[in-house]
Amino acid sequence: MPDGNPGRMEEGQIPTVLVQSPSADNPPPIDTSSYPLPPDIPSYEAEIGGEVEHHWIPRSVLRWIVWAWEWITDMYATCVSAVRSMKPLDDAGTFVTTFDRVSLVFQFANLIFIPMALAWTCEMLSPLILALFYLSDVVGLMDCFIDMMRSYRDDFGLLVTDFAQIRNEYLMKRRGWLSIVTTIPWDAIPLIHESVINDSVCHHIGVFDAYRLWAVLRLLRFVPMSKLLNFLITVKLSMLHMTVSRLGKNVFLIVVVSHISACAFWFLSSMDDDTKSWIHLNKLGYHSVYDSISPENLTVATRYLRSLFAAQKAVFFVFRDVETIPERVYCLIVVIDGLSSNQGFRYMDSSEEEQELAEHHKRRIKQLQKYMQQKHLDLSFQQSVVLALRPLTVLPGWCVFREGDDASEMYFIKSGAVEVFKDTKVFVTLGEGKFFGEIALMENIKRTASIRAIAQTELAVLTREDFDAILASRPSIREQIVKYVEEKKEQDKKRRAELERETEEKRKREQEEEERKMAQAKAFKSKNVISSRVIMSKASIASRSRLHLESAMFKHPCWCSLAEDVRGHKWLFSAIISSFRAES
Repeated sequence: MPDGNPGRMEEGQIPTVLVQSPSADNPPPIDTSSYPLPPDIPSYEAEIGGEVEHHWIPRSVLRWIVWAWEWITDMYATCVSAVRSMKPLDDAGTFVTTFDRVSLVFQFANLIFIPMALAWTCEMLSPLILALFYLSDVVGLMDCFIDMMRSYRDDFGLLVTDFAQIRNEYLMKRRGWLSIVTTIPWDAIPLIHESVINDSVCHHIGVFDAYRLWAVLRLLRFVPMSKLLNFLITVKLSMLHMTVSRLGKNVFLIVVVSHISACAFWFLSSMDDDTKSWIHLNKLGYHSVYDSISPENLTVATRYLRSLFAAQKAVFFVFRDVETIPERVYCLIVVIDGLSSNQGFRYMDSSEEEQELAEHHKRRIKQLQKYMQQKHLDLSFQQSVVLALRPLTVLPGWCVFREGDDASEMYFIKSGAVEVFKDTKVFVTLGEGKFFGEIALMENIKRTASIRAIAQTELAVLTREDFDAILASRPSIREQIVKYVEEKKEQDKKRRAELERETEEKRKREQEEEERKMAQAKAFKSKNVISSRVIMSKASIASRSRLHLESAMFKHPCWCSLAEDVRGHKWLFSAIISSFRAES
C-alpha cells in the first residue's frame, strides 16, 4: 500500500489492520495443522462479499470461525454416518426391556412430583427434586432416541429395520416429535433466569413469577406419559384374580385423580391472595395476619394431606366449602369430571375383558400357529396371517358356503364344528383347530362341496387379497404353499376316488346282504309251512272231511304237482280214510 494514500489498497493486497503482530490483545493463532484449514482470507472475503477496508474481524478470528464451521460439519457427518451404520434395536432385547422399566419408574416419579411442584413450588425447588426432574428429562430424551431406533413389525408382520421407515413411523404415525418437544427441558430457561440472573425470591401466595412458570412448564412431561398409562391399564397381575386386579386398578386410578386434583386446587387457591380462599379459611396459608395459628409452622406434608383428603371427598361428591369464584369454577369442573369419570372405570373394565378375550383368542389360534410351524413357515409369515384374519360367527344349521359358489376365502375353525356335504351326503366333520377352503387362496375355482355348521362356530377368515399381499414379498413361501396345494389336490382326488370305491363296495355288499336275507327268509318260510303240520290224533283226523284233509295235506306248493297227479284217484284216499275210521 502506498504511504501517501493509506486509505487506498492495491488489488489483491491484504490490509495491514488484518495483519497484526502477536500481543496480549492479539494472541497468536493456535496450530491447526492437524485439522482441515479454512480457505485463505481473500477467498473467504469473496464468499461473504464484504469490503476489506470495512471488515474489522481479525485474521485469527476468521480462521477460528471457518475452522469451527468445518469441524461442526465434519462431526455432523460423522454422527450421521455412525447412526446409519448402527443396527436397529430389538424390541424384545434385554437392554430395551430394562430401559423401558427404568423409563417407567421416572415417568411415575414425574406423575407424583410434578403436580406437587405446581402446588408447592418454593418447597419443591430443592436440589434433590431438581436433580430428579432433570435426570428424568435425560432418561426421557434417551427413551425417545431408543424409540426412534427400535425395530417394529408392520401390519403384515414384517420386521422393519430400515432407519428411514422406523423414523417416519415414530415421528409421524406415533407422534414421536411431540414427545421429543415436550421432553426438552424448556422449563430450565425461566428457572435459570430467575434464580441466577435476577436472584429473586420465590413467593408462596398470590404471585405468578418465573418459578411458577417453571412449574407450569414441567406439566409438559405429562405428554410422553402415554407409555406409563398404557402400562398401568394393561398390566396383568397374574397372582391376583381378575376381579381383584380390576378393583385394585380402579382404586389406584381414584388415588391418582385425587392427587392431581388436590395439587391443582391448591395451586388455584394459592394464586388468589384473598382472605376467603379455601387455604385461609382452613388456616393452611402462609400469612399469619390471616390465620390465628402459625401457618408458617405447617409442613408440606400436612398441607398436602389436608388437600388430598378434601379432594378424595370431592371425588365422591362431598365438595369443599368454597367462597371465591375461581374455586367455585374449579369445583364445577370437578363435578363434570366426576360424572364423566365413570367412563374411565368402564374403560378399565373393558380393558380387562379385552385382555381376557385376547388370551382366549391366543389359545384358540394356537392350533393355527402349530400347523404353520409344522409347515416350516417363519414367524413373520405367521404373524402376518394372524393379523389378516377376520372373525366370523356361524349359527347352527347355517351354511358357510354352498357347492358352486365362488371361492375366495379360507377358513380356520376356532371353536365349534362344521360338516362337509354334497347333496344330502355328509363326507366328513371338522372340529376345533381344523381348516377348509385353502385351495381357494391359490386358484380361482368354484366350491366343490357345501359347509354347514352343526354348532355355533367361530371362524377366522383369510381372504385371497390379503393372502396375495402377504405372499408378495415371500416368493419362497409361495412356492411351498403352491406345492402344498398341489399335494392337497392329489390327496383330495385320491380320497374322493377311494370314497367312491368304498361307496360302491358298500352298495354291493348291502345288495348282496339283502339278497341273502331274502333267500333266507324264503327258505325259512318254506320250512315253517312244512313243520307247521300238526300230527293230529286219529279221532280228529277221522272227524275231518275228505276235502279238508286234502286241503291240509296238499296245501304246500311242493305237493302241488303231486296233488295234480293223484287228484283223479280220490277213491284211494277214501279207502285210507275208511281204514283210519275202522282202526279208531
